[in-house]
Amino acid sequence: MSTTTVNLLGIDFGDPFDIRTFSGSSPYIWAGLKKNGALADVFSPYPPEPIVNFYKLMSFRPDMRKWRATWRRSLIFRQHLSGRADKYIKQVKSGTFNSTLQIGAYFDLTRSWGGCKSLLADNNCVISQATNVNFQSSEAIFRKQYEYEKKVYNSMDRIFCFSSYLAKSFARDFGCSESRIKVVHAGINIDENIISNQTKDYNTKMVLFSGFDFKNKGGEVLLEAFRKVVREVPGAKLVMLGPKERAFPEYVINHGPLSKSDPGHLSIMADAYKSASVFVLPTLADAFPNVIREAMAARLPCVATDICAIPEMVIDGKTGYLTPLGDSDVLAERLIDLLKNPDLCRKMGEAGYERYKSLFTWDAVCDKIIREISGVLD
Repeated sequence: MSTTTVNLLGIDFGDPFDIRTFSGSSPYIWAGLKKNGALADVFSPYPPEPIVNFYKLMSFRPDMRKWRATWRRSLIFRQHLSGRADKYIKQVKSGTFNSTLQIGAYFDLTRSWGGCKSLLADNNCVISQATNVNFQSSEAIFRKQYEYEKKVYNSMDRIFCFSSYLAKSFARDFGCSESRIKVVHAGINIDENIISNQTKDYNTKMVLFSGFDFKNKGGEVLLEAFRKVVREVPGAKLVMLGPKERAFPEYVINHGPLSKSDPGHLSIMADAYKSASVFVLPTLADAFPNVIREAMAARLPCVATDICAIPEMVIDGKTGYLTPLGDSDVLAERLIDLLKNPDLCRKMGEAGYERYKSLFTWDAVCDKIIREISGVLD
């Protein structure tokens, strides 16, 4: 039985308690570890804006998409971050922490810390290169990042993964020891009480979609499917959170890009989750979408693409439906089936909520992380 007290030094890519850091996960992770008495300190080695802009210019490409991808994979910037992290760690009073937990492979701590090291990941460069068109770089840049990430991952005593899909990639693609890879899942990046409604009305005929990248989240497939839905289900409405696009049919309500740090925007999100009967995400490429877990917490049946880690969240026929990639016909059938059956929506929504409570809360995530690190220290 593990007995060693965990005193973690956390290392984040941005402000550890800013809702915008790590896709909104950071504040919940560090708060959860702190609540358990396992967090000695947490810091970010992210430099001032002038230094960041200097490195961005070093990554410049005339094509904006290529520039964004090249900047995201800038090894010289990661080496700069690692140097700043090294300096901070060496200045911390000896004995104040006995282990480290870093977010992602942004930092190489092999020179500054020889003790227990761990890493929390929601993705890696192999998966993003294969699935995320916004961050696909040239093969040469990708190979350099791959070698860097491989070194970082294999220096870790534990790699904590949001999904089994990701865990398999670390073992298969980076040669990491399976005994060091642990699936801890992830919670949601919003207060459950804001979006959950125990007395939901599943007769609203409202379908909710959430995603900034309309095209890659399957927005065009969804519109094609919804044309069939409105013919079969009079009064059906599609509510969208995130898309910048504005030209939509009259049965679409688009609230545009929203921020969880804005109280007004948060209120719109809360109303959308509470009012909807079904959640839909026909994404074309998504490693582990947070919005599905949010929908589960809001007691919504989920209809989503059968790819990546989505089947780990949506259990086909029990908590919602999984649909083939790009298939608008099957997507329409599933949405029509649910909108015509409020009792089925309620049954699947409650089953999804129970799955969320058992696997996808930050308390559960932090408990697993502490338990594993304590075991390593023992």
